[in-house]
Amino acid sequence: MEIAGEPLQGSDEHFWKVLSGSEMVGHVTRCVYSPRLKKNIGWANVAIEFSEVGTELTLETPDGALDATVCKAPWIKSKKKFPALD
Repeated sequence: MEIAGEPLQGSDEHFWKVLSGSEMVGHVTRCVYSPRLKKNIGWANVAIEFSEVGTELTLETPDGALDATVCKAPWIKSKKKFPALD
C-alpha cells in the first residue's frame, strides 16, 4: 500500500488498524519511507474484499489518521537464479 503524509520515521513495525470508513478491516504489518520511491509504503493484512488495487483505506496511528491506497508491490523483481531441485 502507498501511505500518504510526511516520511515515516523510526521502526517499520507499526501494527496500526486499517479502516474502511469506521470499520476495522485489517492491520499494518510493516511500513517505511522508501527513499527510492520517494513515498511511504507498507504491507497490511486486510479482508479480501478490501485488497483490490485502488482501494482507499485509512490507517489509525498514534499521531492521527493517514490515508492509504492499495497498490501493486512496486519493488524490483530479483534476477537471482536458484538451482533446480532434483
